[in-house]
Amino acid sequence: AIAHELGQWCVYPDYREIPSYTGVLRPRNLEMFRDSLRNNHMLDQAREFAVASGKLQKLMYKADIETLLRTPGAGGFQLLALQDFPGQGTALEGFLDAFWNSKGVTTPDEFRQFCSETVPLLRLPKLVYTTNESLEARAEIAHFGPAPILRAQPGWTARTAAGAVVASGASEVRDIPLGNAIPLGDLTLPLNNIPAPAKLTLSVYLAGTPHANCWDVWVYPADQQADEGRVIVASKWDNSVEANLRRGRSVLLLPSKIDPGRQVKSAFEPIFWNTQWFHNQPRQLGILCDPRHPAFAQFPNDGHTDWQWWDLLNKSCVMQLDGADPAFRPLVQVIDDWNTNRRLGAVYEARVGKGSLLVCTLDITSNLDTRPAAAALRRSLLQYMNSPDFAPRSSLSLNWLAKALTPP
Repeated sequence: AIAHELGQWCVYPDYREIPSYTGVLRPRNLEMFRDSLRNNHMLDQAREFAVASGKLQKLMYKADIETLLRTPGAGGFQLLALQDFPGQGTALEGFLDAFWNSKGVTTPDEFRQFCSETVPLLRLPKLVYTTNESLEARAEIAHFGPAPILRAQPGWTARTAAGAVVASGASEVRDIPLGNAIPLGDLTLPLNNIPAPAKLTLSVYLAGTPHANCWDVWVYPADQQADEGRVIVASKWDNSVEANLRRGRSVLLLPSKIDPGRQVKSAFEPIFWNTQWFHNQPRQLGILCDPRHPAFAQFPNDGHTDWQWWDLLNKSCVMQLDGADPAFRPLVQVIDDWNTNRRLGAVYEARVGKGSLLVCTLDITSNLDTRPAAAALRRSLLQYMNSPDFAPRSSLSLNWLAKALTPP
């Protein structure tokens, strides 16, 4: 069996492409999307949206392709195209633009790690761990080259984000036949000595060849008790929250309900093809944040959607921030469909009255003992709010918040 048109995950438009169109090929669609973004006061973020959404697109294609390559007996897959398709409502599903130019999100060498005739693979039960666990995985390889690979030496490493090797190993020399689901060996990595929270990169390779592939996993402390300290934690906007903000207190608001007109259903995966042809997709194009912001000191991330966000974003809700100051930017911004370009926030902060408010619409409350990424984000936000770093620069009015956060 061969998978047909695998993927078709979208990215945000790269408006730098517009001057490449000439004559009757004037890209009125891209101009319209660009003008909509400008009217919604976010044109300065256009390139950031394109890059961050592109990183999520690459993650999704990698997962899809590797799933096929790990499937015993699968004969392969077909991609629709590597470049965008300007027709059918504007389908921005390519790693390249409509002129076959790179979007600057990935390189041919990075792409070939998971999409070539020979691909090392890893079977992992999950990608988020705690330090009281051991990571156990099985390395495999899919090989559809012209001939078997003789006397191959499989190996693996685990590195920190800084590049330090924390573990490595090798399997016995073996011949690699043609086919897939070919075992290379098991790996075990105890996590009790990993300085968590941390991102680790696991690599599987054949020594002395260009065949290598990698995966990121996240390790959080086994004990993630979050000290609320001087922060008031509330689940809804009410008179008590308003009074505390007027008195100069710090409030973490985790609203269970907001104004339905501002509530937007969200998800981890990005838009498929486009929303003009496939309506009512409860999806956008991933998140954008500043990974260096102190709010994320205990929640390692690279500023775009990656697998540690899965549990937080899957079947989530985010909030429209239209009507706030044009310069207002959330800490975790959700990149909207280019047809609507709404300003969407999952985590945002503001000065309110004499106090300071941080709002998180993602679930960082329920079942935290089995949701380490959610527990880590809650802990990170509370640690930040109890530090001198918590000093929001932007303001939101009490009236705006009361209307936005109070269901009718």
